[in-house]
Amino acid sequence: MALGLQDHVIGYFGGTPDRLQPQHQARAALVERLGGSFPYPSLEAVLAPGPDLVFSYGFNESTGFTGQGLRDAEVHSFSFTEACPDFTSNVTLEVMFEDVRALALIFDVEDRGEELIAMWEQQIAEVTAAIPAGEPVRVFYFDSGEEAPFTALAGSVMSDIISRAGGINILSDVSGTWGTVEWEAVVDGDPELIIFVDYGFGGPDANQAFLESNPSLSGMSAVVNGQYMTLTFLQSVPGPQNLDGLIEVATAVRRVNAAR
Repeated sequence: MALGLQDHVIGYFGGTPDRLQPQHQARAALVERLGGSFPYPSLEAVLAPGPDLVFSYGFNESTGFTGQGLRDAEVHSFSFTEACPDFTSNVTLEVMFEDVRALALIFDVEDRGEELIAMWEQQIAEVTAAIPAGEPVRVFYFDSGEEAPFTALAGSVMSDIISRAGGINILSDVSGTWGTVEWEAVVDGDPELIIFVDYGFGGPDANQAFLESNPSLSGMSAVVNGQYMTLTFLQSVPGPQNLDGLIEVATAVRRVNAAR
């Protein structure tokens, strides 16, 4: 939608248009919503509208919706770098920019892509210029999982967003993009700010209640001081809403800094 490609989209699986940035909601409303993201759609469901190209954050082996499955059906696919298992470097906002450039090239809208990237670079510059002096705020991104938390690791774009906002991901020494860790590692990192994720069907309130009711976790600085914030899924994984996420994390980091 940010590239103005809605006329090329025959349908999508995912959230409703109101989950997008306001300036893109009207465009998205013109595209048929084929279903949600969870559970993952099957390969057959994705192929049913007859696409030439499938754009997806990632794939899912259990439903048969894979890059190989699409190739076997002679359908092209495009996925963000963060979801590519053979990409072993850390994903940054610049990597996301290159993904946007590649998509813009496919549809011959390179100028639109460069306009977007220039705007995003200006937003990044404004955020980084306002980072408070002193030690970075220790941040934990809590996606889900009570037995063991699923979270953003060193290689995720979320970890880069946290750094650019004036924080440090307490799990920045754990390789990978997204994964599960032990609670001991989180407690040892003693986060000053905890980020929850809103998938649109609950989660943040339950996660906060879990942390505050668990004796092993309730002593962490962020829990003691009530320093929480919530991002949407689309602000947390590569895409145009990363910049909104960056601004929101930076605002929360400044709040924590002021309370130190």
